Amino acid sequence: MKSLVSIAMATYNGELYLKEQLDSILDQTYNNLEIIICDDLSNDKTIEIIKEYQKLDSRIQLYINETNLGFKNNFEKAISLCKGDFIALADQDDIWEENKIEVLTDCIGQYDLIHSAASLIDENSNIISPLWIKQDDFKYTFTKLVFRNTITGCTLLFKKELLKEFSPIPSGEKYHDWWLALLASKNNGITYYDKPLTKYRQHSNQDTGAKIEDLFSKLKRIVTELINKKDSNRYMNSQLQVERLESFLLERNKIFSKKEIIIITDALNYHKNYLVGFLHIRTFLVSIKYYDSIYYKNKYYLKTILKDLIS
Repeated sequence: MKSLVSIAMATYNGELYLKEQLDSILDQTYNNLEIIICDDLSNDKTIEIIKEYQKLDSRIQLYINETNLGFKNNFEKAISLCKGDFIALADQDDIWEENKIEVLTDCIGQYDLIHSAASLIDENSNIISPLWIKQDDFKYTFTKLVFRNTITGCTLLFKKELLKEFSPIPSGEKYHDWWLALLASKNNGITYYDKPLTKYRQHSNQDTGAKIEDLFSKLKRIVTELINKKDSNRYMNSQLQVERLESFLLERNKIFSKKEIIIITDALNYHKNYLVGFLHIRTFLVSIKYYDSIYYKNKYYLKTILKDLIS
């Protein structure tokens, strides 16, 4: 008999696209599934839809949270309830290719985690791009993953062994899939399947990128702050956060070396600052410490542009 595969889905007000996603999961060519759905107190028809599907398929298990957890903690809860030998993550608004689970379980081999390419679809399920997340000889090294994770939760499947170290996710980290990728890189590694197995839905309110003029103005401010040392209080606050996180990670059965903890804490500061929508001194310092280019809203800029700013 085939191994049990758990599908962990986190839902919240997903009535618009949920039926398409559930249909694509229930129609998988791989049948030995359990579908764990944790709902984060939806106030639309999400729960009603899931209960309708439960009547049609006993593999669906629904858990309704007592309080709103947010998407990271909701996924963490759903994953913790999984009993399968393999676990796949499902967003509420995508569409899966019918052979997704069969292909990923066949191809994971000795690795702890596998992810695939995806295609992009719009609100009406029309293809925007036939190929997304194409890996060109990407080496899944710890340092690369800690700063620029290219492994998206809706495209991955992992072995249950990762659950031993998965929870709790560090409070400073916003993304559960990033944490899974890090743990896999520390154990038996990550592999990639180069054909799209997920139709990844894009919503109209997503960020479309930044203009280079915006980057120049922000870098100029950062360089000025560096020269005038006006950011010392913010830097000290960041240092305190780093120390707290180091203590937390050291208590985690020494999963990471001291050097790796330093890299992680740098990265957490980098991501935290990046996610608020603008670059500032901590993001800038981390960027120039580890990379030959600066990444800003889906674009890469060579550090040579700094010469014009500080000359």
